Formats: sequence, structure tokens, C-alpha cells
Amino acid sequence: MMPVGIFLAALFVGLAAIAPSYELTFAAVVASGLGVAAFHPEGSRYANYLSGTRRATGMSLFSLGGNAGFALGPALVTPAVALLGLRGALVITVPAAAVAFWVWLELPRLSGFHPARPLASAPAQAASEDDWGAFGRLGVVIGSLTLASPLVLLFLAAPAALATPLLFVIGAAVISSFAVTVVMGQEYLPGRIGVASGITLGLAIGLGGIGAPLLGLLADAQGLEAALIVAGLLPLIGAAATLTLPGDGVRATARAAAR
Repeated sequence: MMPVGIFLAALFVGLAAIAPSYELTFAAVVASGLGVAAFHPEGSRYANYLSGTRRATGMSLFSLGGNAGFALGPALVTPAVALLGLRGALVITVPAAAVAFWVWLELPRLSGFHPARPLASAPAQAASEDDWGAFGRLGVVIGSLTLASPLVLLFLAAPAALATPLLFVIGAAVISSFAVTVVMGQEYLPGRIGVASGITLGLAIGLGGIGAPLLGLLADAQGLEAALIVAGLLPLIGAAATLTLPGDGVRATARAAAR
């Protein structure tokens, strides 16, 4: 799933740029999203295996790679499109194919980090340790959530010269708990690491994508300031939910993050 997901994600983004109709563009974007979805649960699961006892550090590096891709993708595609037109977007399939092939070559070595297959009774025991209730309440960590809300509200009142620096700080506050959140999810579902990773990585981002147009509708109806106020207050709901998380899981995560 990892090499195939990488290649399909890039291929269909490139095809979306040259699709002759809206429907085909939409289909290509969906197919690209499926490639992304195929990669991340398996990728984060192996990041967990490779990290050993330093899972928070390992997941932070995994997250750093993904966010670097978000930042570098437009910077790489824009010159190609400027030189070749929309078909230049297909250029990204070349490095993606190289990376996919590299990951495919590394699969045998990566498989060596997979934990030994447990006894027949162990999966049921691991599944019985899964804390679905705690996992369902898991969002982003309380410190970054509570910091995000006042920063967004401060952004509304700040002069223009401070607006952009505040956006950087807000982004840092939101993303700072990302790796620890994924590790917490994996600890709450020790028998379903792939499921935990897929939900914390994919569902959270997907719900954010759904929330964006809803906030856009609110901004059209009530103004941009109203939408930003709602966006600033929403993290407080998640912060309140984190107060109900089991203490043992939080302490275990704190120990992992400190390593």
C-alpha cells in the first residue's frame, strides 16, 4: 500500500491538471486522495515500529516529512506549469515514481521491524485492551488547543503588521500536538495501530476539509470576522474533551514524548 499509494497520489494529481472536464478532474482528485489514504495508515504504522521506544520522536519526523511535502509541492509544480502549461503538473509523477520504487525496494527490510506474530490468544487480549471511548474523545492535545483560541481572537484585533506573524504562531500551536496525538491514538488502540493511525491522520484532516466550506458559508452570511470567531472558539471544545482522557494514557504519551 505504501509504494502504490505514493505513486497513485502523485499520478492522479497530475492527471487532474489536464483532465478535459470538471467531472474527470473531480474523479482524478478523488483517486489521488485514495492514494494518500492508502499510504498514511501503513506509513504511520511502520513509523511506530521503526521508532522503538521513541514513538513520539519518530512520529514527529514522519509528520515533518508530510508537512514538508505540503510546502514543497506547490514550489516544485509552479515552475513546471509556468514553462509547460497545465501538463507540466505531470512532472511530479517522476520523483513520485522514484520514491515509490525506493519504498518498494525497502519493503523487505522494513518488514523486519514488524513485531513478532503473537500467540493465537494475544490478538484477543490486545483487542480487549483497546480503549475505544478514550480514543473517540482524542482530538488535539489540550495545551495547543487552549493556546490556539486566544491567538485566533488576537489575530482579529491585531494590526496588519502583526497579522502574518500571528498566523505562523497559530499554525505552530495547532500542529505542535500532531505527532503526540497520533501516538496517543496508537496507545489507546494497541491492537489496531493501523486503524488508530488512519483515523487520527485521515479523519481529522477530512473533517477539517468539510468544516472549511461550512465556515465559508458562515463568512458569506455573517462576515469573515464571525467565521474567524467561530474558528477560534471551536478548539475549546476539543480542549474540554481532552480533560476526560485516561491519565495513564496521557502519562505514557508524556514519557514517550520526553524520550
